[in-house]
Amino acid sequence: AFEKGFSSDEEFRELVFERLDGAARKRLLDFLNSILDGRYDDRQLEELWSKTDTDWAFFRPGDTRRYLTAIRNELANELGHQRR
Repeated sequence: AFEKGFSSDEEFRELVFERLDGAARKRLLDFLNSILDGRYDDRQLEELWSKTDTDWAFFRPGDTRRYLTAIRNELANELGHQRR
């Protein structure tokens, strides 16, 4: 789970998605796809993240992108399985 910052993939999913219903998860996936499509560099993603008023901070270059990508991939995997 996100570069071993969580004890398990399940812990990662629970923390990130616990309050999101299916429609909210789809909207989040669409948003993440739009910001991770290559138009924003790491610095811009870090600025965007800092505006979310979260307590989570990333200190290594590229960690914000890796975290958002992990969320996107998890959502895509989950939503892809739901369609089957």
